[in-house]
Amino acid sequence: MANKSWKTAVDGFWSVSTNWNPSLPTSVDVALINLAGVYTVTLDIDQVLGGLTLGGTASGTQTLAIAGNTLTLNGASTVGNNGILALSGGTITGTGALTVSGTGKLNWSGYGIISGTGKKTISGALNLSDYQYLDGTTLETSGATIWTGAGYLQSFNSAIWNNTSTGTIDLQGDADFYLASGTPSFNNAGTFTKSNGATDGSDESYFDVAFNNTGTVNVKKGTLTLAGGGTNSKTFSIDTGATLRIYGVDYNFNTGSSLTGVGNLVVDSATLNFNTGSSLSGVGSLFVQNATLKSTSSFNSTAAISVDYGTLDIDGASTLSGPLAITGGSTVKIAAASTLSGVVTLTDSGTLTGAGALIISNKLNWSGYGIISGTGKKTISG
Repeated sequence: MANKSWKTAVDGFWSVSTNWNPSLPTSVDVALINLAGVYTVTLDIDQVLGGLTLGGTASGTQTLAIAGNTLTLNGASTVGNNGILALSGGTITGTGALTVSGTGKLNWSGYGIISGTGKKTISGALNLSDYQYLDGTTLETSGATIWTGAGYLQSFNSAIWNNTSTGTIDLQGDADFYLASGTPSFNNAGTFTKSNGATDGSDESYFDVAFNNTGTVNVKKGTLTLAGGGTNSKTFSIDTGATLRIYGVDYNFNTGSSLTGVGNLVVDSATLNFNTGSSLSGVGSLFVQNATLKSTSSFNSTAAISVDYGTLDIDGASTLSGPLAITGGSTVKIAAASTLSGVVTLTDSGTLTGAGALIISNKLNWSGYGIISGTGKKTISG
């Protein structure tokens, strides 16, 4: 194994042997693109390497551009200070680990593919736009990730994205994270923020990979749809006008988890479980549509709640202070003594039931074959 260095700080094509000192890298060599200066090396051939060092300099910007070819890294490779790895349509693969650190950047767009058994660790910057493929590898981010546009990241062969406790992800548009094959997952231990997106229902950020959170998820604008299942053991928050949508599968809020904010929570054709030790301390509106929301503990909410062709099943003593609408043959079942202090609308063959004694301290609008049942006493004091 030998080191082969980019010779001069000027733009050029990888395949030109005179651009390298002493010669064009071979499959067992380490390519060094770490000469100070501002320049771009364009990969115009498929290349196998024993390793790569990009950047790591005190000045300038050293860019390796991969637009259509394949770079195979079979040894430890680094993108250091002032290095930019620009993947916009080609492939990075191989058995070697790839590390992006310091002020180094990975710019990923244009159907670029990251694959191979070598782990990809990014403590520098990750910038995603347009379309990307993650294939059978692990991506670990611990720096700042900026994700723009309305494209998608597609995951093949059980690829994994881990965002560590120091990682921040800013989803600035309606990009999606799709399952293509296997059992991929997104695991957030840091901070994931959806900071922008359509507010008129015309688009959303749709994740049908498993979404597991042990950190913080902020939905500030637009809609984040979780359609691949997963678990939360820390914090979700939803800002005014924003929406968190649980769709199609089970999702679990476990011990120590919370959901806060004044935005919209939609449970659509899914089951959302608030398990013992979790809390829903606030959302502006809660919609349970052809779905089930199950709470094994107290469920104290100021939200306007609509249950349509669905089930709201609460085990613990609860206070629901917002309006509650039970329609479309839905069931609201409350097992412990609870208070409903908002207007309750029971119609269209909906059912209000359970073993818990209920105090309805506001108005009850009861019509359209609505059913009141269960062993718990119902007291109307409004």
